[in-house]
Amino acid sequence: MLCILMNELAQKVGLNKELFYRPNAVKMYTEVFPLVQYLNGGTLVDCSFEGITGCDASFADEFVINLQKHIAKYKNVVLRLSHCNEAIIENLQGALLIRNEMDNEKTNILYYDSSYKFLIKQEPNLQNTFDFVQSHKEVSARDIAEYFGIEINSASNRLKKLYDSNKLFRREIKDEKGRQHLYFL
Repeated sequence: MLCILMNELAQKVGLNKELFYRPNAVKMYTEVFPLVQYLNGGTLVDCSFEGITGCDASFADEFVINLQKHIAKYKNVVLRLSHCNEAIIENLQGALLIRNEMDNEKTNILYYDSSYKFLIKQEPNLQNTFDFVQSHKEVSARDIAEYFGIEINSASNRLKKLYDSNKLFRREIKDEKGRQHLYFL
């Protein structure tokens, strides 16, 4: 796991507990970029907001969303935000919705608050699949297909969408059933 401590980064660029102003986000991103420039598969990047009381939408757009977009270049790497208060979550959600509309994308970001959640509402079938994975150690497409009563191709597609959007980890196994992927958080 790679831990990004927003409180420490903020202090490096002269901020306290409030993260604001796009140029400050650029300075902080420049500080963190060497840590995320090359990531290995299987890395969980935890961006901890512990000790941070606020984050405006321009900061969220410039730092957090750009961090997610950078991490999306890697396979089997997941970004999660942690220790976010309600005000931080609201500004992150707003920034993400605006950026998605401007870029015509469906970028989403995970945060952890006693369980994993998406910043913006996910398609119901993907949300249900994600929740199932979260409640189990590892799952295969067959597990999803059996639980939801759907075709294995549909289950596989759901898991692949979540994996391709950097929301799940995946590992490959070979057994008597052949080659299969197991998905987990």
